[in-house]
Amino acid sequence: NILGSGINLNFHFEKGKDNKSFTFAYYDPCFIDDSPLFRAKVGLGLNVNFKSKKQCKLSNSYDFSNDMLNNYLYFSFPFLNTNSFDFGFIYERTKLYINSDFLKSRGIVPYSISHLVRNNGLLFNEYFINLTLKNNYLNKSIFPTSGFYSKINLNFSVPNSKLNYYRLEYKLSYYKPVFDNFIFNCIFELKYGDIYYNSFYPFFRNYFLGGSDNIRGFFDRSLGPVYNMKKIGKNKYMPLGGNLSFLTRLCINFPSKFFLILTH
Repeated sequence: NILGSGINLNFHFEKGKDNKSFTFAYYDPCFIDDSPLFRAKVGLGLNVNFKSKKQCKLSNSYDFSNDMLNNYLYFSFPFLNTNSFDFGFIYERTKLYINSDFLKSRGIVPYSISHLVRNNGLLFNEYFINLTLKNNYLNKSIFPTSGFYSKINLNFSVPNSKLNYYRLEYKLSYYKPVFDNFIFNCIFELKYGDIYYNSFYPFFRNYFLGGSDNIRGFFDRSLGPVYNMKKIGKNKYMPLGGNLSFLTRLCINFPSKFFLILTH
């Protein structure tokens, strides 16, 4: 928050052996202080993200790396105090790095990879329109104990993009006190992606489950459709992901010492 003006700036940089990322985020909630058209304030945001990952090192997925640059410019229209609607434009540049020997190996490369690369190459410039509707009825923004938060997001590519597809995602998180400071939390997520105009759905947009972010106790990106490597004499399965993801998670949030200090 810049000098209490409400304008938010955020920088984040991360570098590891097999991945690196940079994030810049800007948001002005009062870009238009009082819009005569919407009779409310209109916010303006800009997010710039760069990520470079070696997927085969970070998870059990197939052998490829990618550099991804994402630029997102959006307008936010709050209404009814707890809701907001965002409308924005996304430009995304994705460069794939796939071992040439891996691509040439018959019986090893899944069809979803070889078919896409053979017809479209390894560089993808994509343009999207993004629509987001958020409902926030949580009692607190940090460590909520009651209420719910929901978000539905739709982004679809425009004609100048190399591929034509869309992604629709919905998330609901519900909190309810059980006793003392123990909080019941139910999370529901539904994600779906598909093509139009006889295009190709990119394999690097597939959804995966597994890992600390969604299903604990499983390796990162290890759940979902797999490719049987026994075809080439290897006793293993290669996770491929899919264009549909469904997750329901039930949790009991235990109070931490830090939480108790904040609440007393």
